[in-house]
Amino acid sequence: MAAIQALVDEKHGIRAGNPNRTYYSIAKTEFGTAGNSSCYSINQKPGVASTCVFYDVTQGDNNIPCVHNGSVFKADCYLPSGTYGALGTQSITSLALKTGGSGYTSTPTCTIMQPANKSAYHSPTGTTLYAGGTTATCTATINTSTKVVTAVTLKTKGQGYTGVPICTISGGGGTGATCMAVISPTTVDATAYQPAFGATPGWDMATGIGSVNATNLVNDTAW
Repeated sequence: MAAIQALVDEKHGIRAGNPNRTYYSIAKTEFGTAGNSSCYSINQKPGVASTCVFYDVTQGDNNIPCVHNGSVFKADCYLPSGTYGALGTQSITSLALKTGGSGYTSTPTCTIMQPANKSAYHSPTGTTLYAGGTTATCTATINTSTKVVTAVTLKTKGQGYTGVPICTISGGGGTGATCMAVISPTTVDATAYQPAFGATPGWDMATGIGSVNATNLVNDTAW
């Protein structure tokens, strides 16, 4: 940023001192009170000149490439082909009953932990663009004769999970039943402006665009 500011000073023949006042003035003009979706990073098109000085990083992260840890544990790594994939969130594809337990006189409750990233991502006006994830839901089925859990069923897949979410069977008068979630790493949902692990201001690896357009900042008439 210091190098960009040096170009500003050279271009306009000034000593800007603390440039924050001008930065905020430019940003206020660009986004106003209603926001400016054309300056969201996700809306920038490759090869198309932009008039934005500052970009609101609405999608992207500073994740590094990933590989699957063996053939079983694939959490957080979206790898459709090849050797290297990209870190991302995931939804739950199915549930598996590990043990049926015993003594269940009524249907127990099946629960799945909440996604770790529950913080909402907002537009400049405060409108929620991505709510940070939704919790998956499930139900359990018992055999009233043998009093064991015979199945767990995934009702809703949820979204925004990182790692392997924990499935729990509780209540119903019995003990010992356990279940596990099976996840599927997915790409970032561009239509929902969903950050993979939270957008990182400063650089957007998903769109290859930074938070500042150096050329437009240098040439801005606000200086």
